[in-house]
Amino acid sequence: MSRVLDVSPPCPLCQGTDRLIADVMTTAEILSAWRHMGVSLSREALSVFQGWTNVCLFHCKACGFEFCDPALAGNDAFYQDLQRQAENYYPEDCPSFRRTVRFALEKKLTSVLDVGCGCGAFLDQARRAGLGTSGIELNTQARARCSAKGHRVYGCLLADFEREGSSERFDLVCAFEILEHVPDPLRFLSEAARRVKPDGYLALAVPHRNGLHRVCMMEPHQWPPHHITRWRLTDLKRIGKLCGLKTVRAGGDVLIGGEIQYFLDLRQGLLTALGRTPSPWPSKLYRLLTLLYRKTGCKYFFPRLGPGIYAFYQKDASCEL
Repeated sequence: MSRVLDVSPPCPLCQGTDRLIADVMTTAEILSAWRHMGVSLSREALSVFQGWTNVCLFHCKACGFEFCDPALAGNDAFYQDLQRQAENYYPEDCPSFRRTVRFALEKKLTSVLDVGCGCGAFLDQARRAGLGTSGIELNTQARARCSAKGHRVYGCLLADFEREGSSERFDLVCAFEILEHVPDPLRFLSEAARRVKPDGYLALAVPHRNGLHRVCMMEPHQWPPHHITRWRLTDLKRIGKLCGLKTVRAGGDVLIGGEIQYFLDLRQGLLTALGRTPSPWPSKLYRLLTLLYRKTGCKYFFPRLGPGIYAFYQKDASCEL
């Protein structure tokens, strides 16, 4: 039995209800897109759809934030399917890892909690830099791999951290590409801030909604049960302010030339897989665009077209979170 979509979901950021529908995908299209990416979801992973047949992307007219409804979050089976089938789902390295380690060394921080730590790639780098490492990971397989490396890992939600027997606070709490997965980002960041020592820091990294991802809106990673919300730098700064945090640094990743051809080719493949009309532009033109970007220094004129954005926040010593 199909379920009826709520036509007036409030914005998760400003709670406004004046919004417009920016895009729609059926759950069948989302599953077809995953299959095109080489991922076949198990029956248990598919249970998160709970009878829904359509997912809407809403644009808040008050603050410009974008979010999906229904806000279906992936379960353990879903992320285990991705870990097994999606290439490099838990990356061994990325700009956010290196940037955050440099930040921790600059601020002379000694302890870090990585929320959604995966198999522990960032924690490995942090430990090599001399930080005490802890993580939170709900994926049981990834958590086991991270724990086997000697990191302290909790298998709970942030809200249940103290129930797991730890009241510890940290110099730095990180969440790399986690915020876009949660239905209530305000609550998530508030809970993360509770784990930070007074005058400590938080680091967030999310996919950039106005980066090159924009040319491939039907990419399944951008839809539930994977991503629920879509972020700009403006949104990262706003959510920090709403949670009583001071933004001390924010920016975006530089677009790598090869990503241009990757996303444009992916767009063509997904349009074909979904029965939509692909662009008449040939792949050779995409290769030419990639070459021009690499050779002409365009990255210096378009510094924020990369796939990710980030923000570092500081928690005030008087904050009661």
